[in-house]
Amino acid sequence: MTLSLLNYSENLLRRPGRAGARTISRIPAFILLAIGVQVIREGLRGLIAGM
Repeated sequence: MTLSLLNYSENLLRRPGRAGARTISRIPAFILLAIGVQVIREGLRGLIAGM
């Protein structure tokens, strides 16, 4: 699936234009940030529970 997305990425990004491509590229960064915040939150919760 990843390979096919990479192969057709140029065609997929032509349609939304430059602003749309910028938005699409920021979505994975936001998801990664959310995962990082969740990991930190769970780590702090475990640390506080262990005191």
